[in-house]
Amino acid sequence: MRALQGWRVRTNARARAALGMAAMAACLTLAPPPARAQDVPDERLAEMKRQMNACVNDRDSYDAETAIAACAALIDSDLLSKDNLAVAYAARGAALDARGDHDQAIADFDQAIRLNPRDGFSYRARGDAYQAKGDVTHANADHARADKLSPP
Repeated sequence: MRALQGWRVRTNARARAALGMAAMAACLTLAPPPARAQDVPDERLAEMKRQMNACVNDRDSYDAETAIAACAALIDSDLLSKDNLAVAYAARGAALDARGDHDQAIADFDQAIRLNPRDGFSYRARGDAYQAKGDVTHANADHARADKLSPP
């Protein structure tokens, strides 16, 4: 089990790096869908960028609770594009998984995959959550899918 835990730590570090890159891209394009863009004040957009940094735990600066709350605020805002919403669900899933809430994490990774089925990070992270629960069959399937989408 210790060997698996070490593998998981390395995988999570790699996954956090991938998520960080996705979040940076998301922050650069962070904007509400075009129909509502004119209705969002600049201050709200700046707050959303701060929330995205906390949500994806930029530079491991935030604890899991802060990241989860920031992600929830973004998800509930109804102002994110589909791609950014997928990043927020994946980031919240990663924070929930780190906290040990594997079932909730899997539900968030499911949402991220529904929104962006080509995101290898979400498959790999969901596989890690399944593995933590002892569900090797689902873990292996998700890890294999992640490898096809984003080779290690």
